[in-house]
Amino acid sequence: LQDPWQTYFTIHPQIYNKDGTASNVTHDEYAGEFNPTVEFHEYRFDWIPGAVKYYVDGQYINTLAQNIPDFPGRVMINHWTDGNPSFSGGPPTEDAILEIANMTLFFNSSEFTSPPICRSTHEPCSVSGKCNEN
Repeated sequence: LQDPWQTYFTIHPQIYNKDGTASNVTHDEYAGEFNPTVEFHEYRFDWIPGAVKYYVDGQYINTLAQNIPDFPGRVMINHWTDGNPSFSGGPPTEDAILEIANMTLFFNSSEFTSPPICRSTHEPCSVSGKCNEN
């Protein structure tokens, strides 16, 4: 296990540096001051037009504001134990387990007083809340 504990915040598609490493304009590393394997923690991101804000246990950590998508996407949770010593720290020496106690997703809940129009059309919504027309 890593010490300090690392949480990675990323925007996709990512921007890469010339040497192949992830650019800090679409990638941030947070060195937590706690062992995330001892108890559950809240990891949150607010995807708003032009930026994504990241929080850990309600504490604001950082904002990434480059290459922010404005089209529908999906939420993906990963637990990387791929053996890459430059990223995940090399092969795990014991079982690597990701346990999620709760996952709650909201769509622009702070900006709308009624459901977005795309809810009734069954079409994906953009981050602005407007219906995507194909």
